[in-house]
Amino acid sequence: MQGKALGIEEATHRIQRLTRLHNEKLLSDDEFNAARNVDIGATQASSAANDRKQQKYGFYLHVFKSAPAVIYQVRQIRKYFGDAPIYIMSDGGDSFHGLCQEYKCKSKVCPPANDRWHPWPFFRRMYDAALALNTEYLIMLEPDNTIHREIRVEPDKDAGGLADMNPHFGTPIIEHCTAKAQKIKPDFKWEYTGSGISHFFCRVHLKNEPKISYTMKKRKFSLKS
Repeated sequence: MQGKALGIEEATHRIQRLTRLHNEKLLSDDEFNAARNVDIGATQASSAANDRKQQKYGFYLHVFKSAPAVIYQVRQIRKYFGDAPIYIMSDGGDSFHGLCQEYKCKSKVCPPANDRWHPWPFFRRMYDAALALNTEYLIMLEPDNTIHREIRVEPDKDAGGLADMNPHFGTPIIEHCTAKAQKIKPDFKWEYTGSGISHFFCRVHLKNEPKISYTMKKRKFSLKS
């Protein structure tokens, strides 16, 4: 027998009411135990389902060193986003394993690749972050970004972020990634410019494991899928 999924507060009130009826001899022992077990079981099932529910935002910290800034960033995420998943990737720099033990996040030190300039490690590491976070959106941050409040306006781009003056990816790689993403989400639009404050729709990213070999010249890429 299944009961309606109850919130903790509602379930508590119902069990208190059942207990009162039982104490007043208006419910037999068997009726009381059966009704209470249904309520408890339904509430536990609801709680387990909520635990498994995918969170909207996960935070991918793309770092090298700058430990004080990274520590502050993690604390601000916890302040404004509670238990939202955090994944810290160090591009051959400091390890943040101890920080993640304290703040319940995940971390990884990757071989140095200066991946801001190399598309394969850049997208491979973002793919790994999306797997680890398992959220609807991946928010990529760098140590020079700070968080001052919760997100008040939901993302309206599949790949977007702060419009800054960083060197952008070349047209060939943008067209390549857009074409692959549109097989999953036909209206996908790339508006990512290379900034640290960026967001990515994870379902598209997870369906496109990076398998690109490339040569690089002045941040323009020839692709061999």
